[in-house]
Amino acid sequence: MRRQASSPRAVLGAAAGVIALLAFPSFGFAHGVSARSDLPLPSWLLGWGAALVLIISFLGLATLWPRPKLERSSWRPLPAGLGRVLGSRVVEIACGVVGVVLFSVTIASGLVGEQIATANFAPTFVYVAFFVGLVPVSVLFGDVFRAFNPWRAIGRATDWLAARLLPRPPPPPRPYPERLGRWPAVVGIFLFAWLELVVPGSDAPRTVAIAACVYSSITSVGTAIYGVGPWIERAEAFSVYFNLFSRLSPFERREREVGLRRPLSGLAKLEPQPGTVVLIAVMIGTVSFDGASEGALWQQVSVDLAGFLESVGLGTSLSLTIANTLGVLFLVLLIYVLYRLAVTGAGTVGGVSAPPALHAPSCTRWCPSRLHTWRRTT
Repeated sequence: MRRQASSPRAVLGAAAGVIALLAFPSFGFAHGVSARSDLPLPSWLLGWGAALVLIISFLGLATLWPRPKLERSSWRPLPAGLGRVLGSRVVEIACGVVGVVLFSVTIASGLVGEQIATANFAPTFVYVAFFVGLVPVSVLFGDVFRAFNPWRAIGRATDWLAARLLPRPPPPPRPYPERLGRWPAVVGIFLFAWLELVVPGSDAPRTVAIAACVYSSITSVGTAIYGVGPWIERAEAFSVYFNLFSRLSPFERREREVGLRRPLSGLAKLEPQPGTVVLIAVMIGTVSFDGASEGALWQQVSVDLAGFLESVGLGTSLSLTIANTLGVLFLVLLIYVLYRLAVTGAGTVGGVSAPPALHAPSCTRWCPSRLHTWRRTT
């Protein structure tokens, strides 16, 4: 997104991003490979090969893509009025109803249904169909979750009813604090990943349903205080999460019309709000822990750490939970530190530091004019 520094930053960012894979190649393949015993190649060779592919790929991008191509607007509506149909109020309401129904079925199934994870709708839907399945859907078809988001639908319906049934209009929502940025989404995604990966019995249907109810209560309070639109777009964890993936998609909704754009071009319009970098570090770090937790290295470390905690008086289950929690936090911190090192290194390429104006808290969007001014002054 920063024009002159994009090439070296891409190279350094890629190099920093694969340091962990180079140092611990089994981490990258622990989740899907460690259980196999018939691989024709050793895992260390696969790890180094994958790391080299990443480095070569980013070197190729730095060489063959020297000028920005994603910042130019190329959006055009879908032909034959299809974009207006997909973006219409009727379709939006219908999708919202479907989302609320699925959410209600999930809660009911988890609370009163069969309390066996493999025989209950709630765990499979939440952990597989929702959290994993919506990622490729968002990448291919855009911000689909926005239309089906049950908390957005419930909040908008509540506002509509309140405006028509209450004797006096409700007070306007408070302005969303700029300093909050995406920090509520950071906390939400981390806690969801922690529940899934660390907490014992997290796949119990009743646990899933109770967690969904607690999260819904918090979301309802946020939308009541700051308004449905601001809270959903900036703070609601899953809206922010899937929206990041949807920026890779060629489909984009503007106003009430769906259209096509260049794939990946949505990334160039991402607003650098507080907490964005930490959110991405949480996304990468928790997925990395999901793989690392099944590797021999972490299993040995977790056993030793849990054994130490148990020796000081903590129970076995609590000790293992604390050990895995520390592992998740370590990988998230590692990803964040590697990113900061990459940015610092990229800023020193050519002896020029990164422009401070681009990081000014008062600038809610990246300002190309400020970058041009910085170039002239340097």
